[in-house]
Amino acid sequence: GFSVNYGIFHDETYFNNAKFYGKTDFVNVLSNKSIHFTEAYFYNNTKFNESTFKNKVVFKDVSFISHKPETTNFKISDETEFELENCYFYFIEKLDISDFYD
Repeated sequence: GFSVNYGIFHDETYFNNAKFYGKTDFVNVLSNKSIHFTEAYFYNNTKFNESTFKNKVVFKDVSFISHKPETTNFKISDETEFELENCYFYFIEKLDISDFYD
């Protein structure tokens, strides 16, 4: 698995073309700059719970293979640009912004 619990990203962060095979946790993460997930694959349970993303968040061409991402208390500030494009759960169900936060 991959765990970044309680991590702080101070600079622009890229997880482009990443493949996460085990359980993946981005729990209680703070991203002060933009964070990008482009052409990423999450093969197991993935959590973004209690995380705060500022500036810009990009999910583009991302597949969550076995589970929808858990996003309890996923926080996006009003100034944050949230880009969600061509992202799917189990290859058939297209994800919507409401799958991340209200």
